[in-house]
Amino acid sequence: MKLARDGRFVHHTRHHDDEIIDKVEIACLPRFKTSGVSGDEWRVSYVTRLWRKGTLLYERGYARMRDAMTHLAWLARVVFEDMKGEDEKRWLARIEEDRVTCFQPGCGKKAAVFYEMKQHGSEDGVFVEDVTKDVQLVRAFCGLHSTRGTASRTDNDKNYKVLAGTPVAHRPMDESPAATVVVDARGGKIAKAVRRATQRMAKHAGGSAKSSRKRK
Repeated sequence: MKLARDGRFVHHTRHHDDEIIDKVEIACLPRFKTSGVSGDEWRVSYVTRLWRKGTLLYERGYARMRDAMTHLAWLARVVFEDMKGEDEKRWLARIEEDRVTCFQPGCGKKAAVFYEMKQHGSEDGVFVEDVTKDVQLVRAFCGLHSTRGTASRTDNDKNYKVLAGTPVAHRPMDESPAATVVVDARGGKIAKAVRRATQRMAKHAGGSAKSSRKRK
């Protein structure tokens, strides 16, 4: 593990939405089988390929499409235990490349802006590790993904200190407004339920106030 200039260990921290595999492909592979015994014919087989940031990490062949599809859920859980030979070499090489590749899940572009995280913890805020005293937590993003926004607890512009590069504002074409629910206060089951709950709370508060005055 590398050391930062201040003597802390450097740790490259994956994004909380990064599930390692970002692309799954099941392909049909036709071939023209030749045989002096059974004759010649077109045959097909199938292959499942798992990718990360443009790098093929793992592939496995099957005789039938249904076998490849039904096997996929199991494969997703054990793929890293099953990696051997060339698959293992590709995975180890990918780990090294990840350090200088954009940390945005699914993006394979070279990193242009490097950040130090000010704090680290779970996205729900239940647990925050105070590890930054001993470890420099590093993330890096390409120019397109260098502005992180304000919604996340840890993946937040305010939680990053720029180490190298210049953040770039996101493009308007990449915006996707969050879904909005509009409740009509003049009618509807939801509005009626809210009014009933408000009335019960007001009644309860009024009763509590009267009881308090009687005790006095």
